Amino acid sequence: EMRLPVASSYPASAVRGPVIYLFGGRGTAETLLDTIATLNMETGEVKRLEMTLPAARTSMTAITVGDAVWLLGGESVAGLEREILAFEPATGKARYAGSKLPEPRLGAAVAPSAKGWLLLGGLNAEGPQDVIDVIDPDGKVHRQPHGLPFPLTGAAAEQVGASVFVLGGRTPKRV
Repeated sequence: EMRLPVASSYPASAVRGPVIYLFGGRGTAETLLDTIATLNMETGEVKRLEMTLPAARTSMTAITVGDAVWLLGGESVAGLEREILAFEPATGKARYAGSKLPEPRLGAAVAPSAKGWLLLGGLNAEGPQDVIDVIDPDGKVHRQPHGLPFPLTGAAAEQVGASVFVLGGRTPKRV
């Protein structure tokens, strides 16, 4: 039985080889976490890394880009975030990537595309959004002129062949 070294909800996660990484989230008593934990699926080792995120954050969207895991948006004690963090598993260090989302956002779905990564919907200060952004391999964010058919947050997205499917989520009127 594997147990997480830190109790958390709403962490971001990414897989690199046999290791699952968990980033931030909400801890007990709703505290925001700056923790990074690993679960090695080959060895069964579970540990909390000494290195932490630059700031406590929850509800980020994670993507793997090259040798790094990028953590997009989320929520900190200051509110919703635009920052993109880059975590490099080889060094165990997390840093600000230098790029930012067009607006503060959490709960966006993400899927690979021919141009990089699609960031779909999400929640900003006004509520669920219908926006589609492309994040290119250099970290630049490009807002697409078309959007989702309706505002959506908390969805999943997967690429199948040349299509991307957005699954589930919440809209302003329904689940």
